[in-house]
Formats: sequence, structure tokens, C-alpha cells
Amino acid sequence: MRHCLVRLWESSGTHIRGGATGGKSEEEDGLGSDRPLRCHAQFGGFEKEELEGIEIEISALSPLKKISDINEFQLGVHGAFVRKGANLGLFLPQVALETGWNKEEFLSNLCVHKAGLTKEAWKDKSCEIYVF
Repeated sequence: MRHCLVRLWESSGTHIRGGATGGKSEEEDGLGSDRPLRCHAQFGGFEKEELEGIEIEISALSPLKKISDINEFQLGVHGAFVRKGANLGLFLPQVALETGWNKEEFLSNLCVHKAGLTKEAWKDKSCEIYVF
């Protein structure tokens, strides 16, 4: 397994936290060598009482493929990872189905809400887009 993502849900179906990812090697994914599992700051910790009623979703990701044209991205089939400078973000394929976003909305929201970029950042040639 080259990458994984963890999302936590309340039993009511409310997404509460998510975003742990790790990678293997630059030869495999082009993103850097042997990185341990990292958690986004939003993950935080839990008190023992909070663990009851939490569901854990773990997604194993296929190798990342860098694309140069968004026509290579299939909404609802591919997940996406964007990186521009030190900013990066990832959405799983099911995010498109859960939100009903079109391709442009998916990429714009990924840039804004996960990578901390502007909504148009994905159009910039210096922004790398990967699919999985």
C-alpha cells in the first residue's frame, strides 16, 4: 500500500475529522521518499468518552498519477491531490458523489478547503494535480 487516508465519522454520519496520509518513495509516487503516516492538525486527539460512536473509514489509495489536463480526471472515479509550493490537499473519489460538485467545483473546493489556496489555483501551471 503506497498511501492511505483515514476519515472519522460520528455514528450519525457526520464527518468529524480526517486526513492521515503516508507515502513510499519518489520512484513510486513522485512526491518524496519514505514518508511516515502524517495526520492533519484537524485530526487532534480524543478523550476516551469520545471514542464511543465514532466510525473509522480507511481508504487505501492507488499510486498517484500526475496529470497536465483536467480532461484526464474522471469525476466520481478518480480522487485528486493538489500541490502548490508547501500547500497540498486531497479529496477521495466519493467526495464528488457526496457533494454533487462538478469537476471545476471539486477542484476549486479541494484547493480552498484542503490546500489553503485560491479557488482558481488548480488552473495555475505551478499547481500540480495528481489523480488516483
